[in-house]
Amino acid sequence: MVQVFTNASIIETNQFVKYIYQGLSQNSVTTFAIIFSSFIFLFYIVKLIISIKNAKLMAKLTSNLYIDTSKKLFENYLNYYYRDFSKKNTAEINQMLIVESDYLSLMISNVIYLLIHLIIIGLLYGYMLYIDLSLTAFITAIFMMLAYSYKKLLNTKLVIMGEERMTVLNSYMRFVKSTFSNYKFIKGLDNNYIDSNLSYKTANYKKARVDMLFWSETPRLILEFFIISIMIGVLMFVKIKYQNTDELLLVVSAYALALFRMLPSLSRVLSGISIINMYKKTLDMVHIEFKAEIESQKLGAKINFNKSIELKNISFQYLETDKQSLSNINIKIEKGDKIAIFGESGSGKSTMMDVLIGLHLASNGKFIIDGVEINSDNIVRWRKNISFVPQKVVLFESTVKENIVFGKEYDEKLFREVLEDVYMYDIVMSKGGIEAKVGDEISGFSGGQLQRLAFARALYQERSVLFLDEATSSLDEEVENKIMDKILSKYKEKTIIAIVHKEAIADKFGKIIRLKDGKNC
Repeated sequence: MVQVFTNASIIETNQFVKYIYQGLSQNSVTTFAIIFSSFIFLFYIVKLIISIKNAKLMAKLTSNLYIDTSKKLFENYLNYYYRDFSKKNTAEINQMLIVESDYLSLMISNVIYLLIHLIIIGLLYGYMLYIDLSLTAFITAIFMMLAYSYKKLLNTKLVIMGEERMTVLNSYMRFVKSTFSNYKFIKGLDNNYIDSNLSYKTANYKKARVDMLFWSETPRLILEFFIISIMIGVLMFVKIKYQNTDELLLVVSAYALALFRMLPSLSRVLSGISIINMYKKTLDMVHIEFKAEIESQKLGAKINFNKSIELKNISFQYLETDKQSLSNINIKIEKGDKIAIFGESGSGKSTMMDVLIGLHLASNGKFIIDGVEINSDNIVRWRKNISFVPQKVVLFESTVKENIVFGKEYDEKLFREVLEDVYMYDIVMSKGGIEAKVGDEISGFSGGQLQRLAFARALYQERSVLFLDEATSSLDEEVENKIMDKILSKYKEKTIIAIVHKEAIADKFGKIIRLKDGKNC
């Protein structure tokens, strides 16, 4: 546009401009200026609309990448082998699902922007080559030296800073989780330990963030300085090389336009490279999680539990230990049996239950249901026969109804029945009814009441085998006895297998399996 208004010869040499001047403007300079300016204005309006649509598209793409990555990781964690999942820290999982998935989507969007702006730079570079080959070659040499300096000085540093960011963030998230998990204990302390640790960990995280923000911004500032320096150099070079004023103005305006337009693209390229380097560790970690061994969700043939469960010479050993947790276990459980697993801490009770539930495959021996051996092909199918009540209850932050029904079709009669079985119906009604909010972070119910709701949830699923892992440990003795007496007497057809620590409770069951050092005794 500057060239058109300052160099009249362009009107004769450029067919498009000539058509506007002669055909539309009827050789009127004023009309030509208005029409030509209108074309330029219209061009930038179209460009603005396209840019806005592109920004919205990229926002959707980035959000979809974040959600899809987070969902895929979530599904992977759900399908981990229990042995691997039990080694994971929930703070680390939260970091991967919420923080690192977001950074990965940011990284990928920057790769896309990087490619777009490299194309823009390539087009502008071609235009500069057309205007003056030797001057463009000189500018290219300068840019290559800058790129080499960036790679030598900053590339590795940014990758290391990205790794440090992940480490200190993980440490901070673990500290936050541990602190609030011990909230009641901490309330009685003077908090010096917490304050000192909080200060230390936040200082490390702050330092990592400051370093990343500083070194991601600094290259752009340095680039702007060199672009201005190059423009000054171009002016000096052109002034010496071109004596003709029209040629001088043409080259200067062309290079000024190209470099001015190239500056934001170069800045975006540098920013993109910095972000890619800083979050390279994120990409590596997400890749590791996606490549982790996960359990096949293939159900296999249907398993009908109508007769018995057998453990034949079952042994189990965790990979990280040399000692067997279970050794040559032989038991037979008939359908409808009420079994108590009793023993001291570390005797193998939980490991035996994990094998029975299907969370672990035995190292040796056979796990048989009605003559069908349980293996990796049908273990998922076996789990469809069981319900489980853990010692440590965590309910979803939702309503009582949703927590108990848990995806199953709502049956009002069954719902009331299971609540009455654990003596919770009247309590639930007094606290707002079945739509009352409940959850890990909502304290409307006591610990014992939450445990009873988990008990009701397991009963509502109407599975043929019910596993209880000290499921009444948070209850007072009277309520514990009432619930166990009712469950054991009412559900005669249901096989119930429970880990218990009290002899009085164990005596209520039809059979007792006593364990010591991973063996029957």
